[in-house]
Amino acid sequence: MTSRQEGIRREDEGTTDVEGFIAPSIGLVEHALYFTTAPDVLVKTRGIIDDHRLELPGAVVVWDETVGRRKGSKAVPGSWWATAGSVTMTVVFASESITSESPLDTAVDAVLRAIAAFSPSTPAVHAGDGRLTLDDKVLGQLGHESYQGTEVFVIRLNAATDFSKATSTVREASTRLIDHIDESSLPLGSASTLPNSLSQAIMRELPRGFSPA
Repeated sequence: MTSRQEGIRREDEGTTDVEGFIAPSIGLVEHALYFTTAPDVLVKTRGIIDDHRLELPGAVVVWDETVGRRKGSKAVPGSWWATAGSVTMTVVFASESITSESPLDTAVDAVLRAIAAFSPSTPAVHAGDGRLTLDDKVLGQLGHESYQGTEVFVIRLNAATDFSKATSTVREASTRLIDHIDESSLPLGSASTLPNSLSQAIMRELPRGFSPA
């Protein structure tokens, strides 16, 4: 049984708890779990699925994923750099609900629509194999796996990512969505709200992408 007290469900949106926290929108997923930090969002999601803690379709959001960094914030070669300001999340569906012949491509199209909703000065594009680029630099990466009767889509995006401790190679090859949009259009007019706003947009568009026309 999924704990009724854990995470946010669609019926919770906009409600205020006893501490004054207002539950955010979670788009078209039924249930979202948020974590301040975790080594790897995919590993975290597998454990949550194993424990039957997520209602489907659901999302798992990790605000600070540490898999791409060693002690001292040195990037692990070949790993994704994710830290403050990144979007690192999964969206999980029951396998029987996915009828697309190319699930990853469908997910990529949905995430590109979510990004486009922020009106970047240059459109993000799919460079193949789930890699998203903007101005010929890496904006994000999507992945997909089947796991225990579910389809798990992994989304990692540079929203307002802090690259200050990343290697020069990572910084030179990467770009951030915040640098291509009008910051004043964001809630509170602040870059700090972009990760949450973008994750909400993804939770709207990804389920819509797999819905029957």
